[in-house]
Amino acid sequence: MARPRKVVRTKRIYKKTHSKLPGRVARGVLFVLLLVLLVGFGYMVSKAIGGWLSAKPEQSLESTQSSVPSESTPEESLPESSEEPEQTAVRGVVMTPDKASLTGTALTDYLNELKAQGYTTVFVTLKDENGDVWYQSDAAEAIRLNTVRADAFDAQALCAEIKKAGLTPAAHITGLRDPKAAHVRNENSFAYANQLTTNWLDSSVELGGKAWLNPYMEKARLYLSQLAADAAAKGFEQIAVSDVNFPTRNTRNMNTILTEPARTVILGQTLDEMQAAAGDVPVYNWVDMAEQTALSENAGLVDLRAIGYEKNAPEVSLDSIAQQRSVLSQKFGTEADDLTIAKEMLRQMKADATLSGELMPVILQKDVQTLLPVLEELEIESYLVV
Repeated sequence: MARPRKVVRTKRIYKKTHSKLPGRVARGVLFVLLLVLLVGFGYMVSKAIGGWLSAKPEQSLESTQSSVPSESTPEESLPESSEEPEQTAVRGVVMTPDKASLTGTALTDYLNELKAQGYTTVFVTLKDENGDVWYQSDAAEAIRLNTVRADAFDAQALCAEIKKAGLTPAAHITGLRDPKAAHVRNENSFAYANQLTTNWLDSSVELGGKAWLNPYMEKARLYLSQLAADAAAKGFEQIAVSDVNFPTRNTRNMNTILTEPARTVILGQTLDEMQAAAGDVPVYNWVDMAEQTALSENAGLVDLRAIGYEKNAPEVSLDSIAQQRSVLSQKFGTEADDLTIAKEMLRQMKADATLSGELMPVILQKDVQTLLPVLEELEIESYLVV
């Protein structure tokens, strides 16, 4: 018979079971609290991230919209053109010193009349062929040589009045023809033969011979350059320089003192130095085409091309052509009349690429009705009336 198993009962078993229950409860509560904290923290983080993400598309949309051109203002998105503005045609007229000295209502009426006649630009004579400087000049050489007239007008004030009338102020300067400033003692003129202290004149004293500025002399070029710089500083927006040439009468005993470089080259240098002094203000070479062509062994364009200056204002005068008729007929044909010769001169200049960079023919007031149709036919838009 098997022995019965003895069951031993002790209080220890019950104590162990009873002691585990509170601990489990505490751990459960702690777990719940941690879970709540984690859920709360996750909610706060997700809310912050959600707000940031929702703001990002709006910012991106705004930046995208700002980069897209508005349909109502397409011109704002168009790039600026790199092309230079088309040059405006010049309808110029010379303003003589007596007109430049007008003031008040008289000046206003005169300028309004010019505008009504269709002119756009007024070329004010600052220095004439007698060497007189008609405006209050700050050029050091003009002051030193005492060429400024006592009754000189205020150029800056005149420029303001010209602009006020809706016109463009421009200047006319007579170049090397200057009996007032030119003299060998001023180191700016021609000497007589080998007598370096004697002034050369373009005719006898009895016949009114006059001295000229010598472009080979640095002080002669300096004088003209200072006038060009002063004109630009006073407010003139274009400059036409006449008589940039050597004398043509009584030249047998004319001593240029220097002979290098060639004459055409030194004339070009004179114009270049004036242009450099004037800065952005264009300087035009105003030359009598009939005289130039008659004096040249070839066509007048040959000498102009040798000068190498591209801003030209060729004076085409029917009177001048008539005076040089015997010589010009050999170059343009004996049957060519004055108008035909004038037209051919202009046509050649316009066709010559080295001379037509900036072309502004000069015509006399009396020839306007005859020559304006020629300019229109040749499609030459700019001109200067004197």
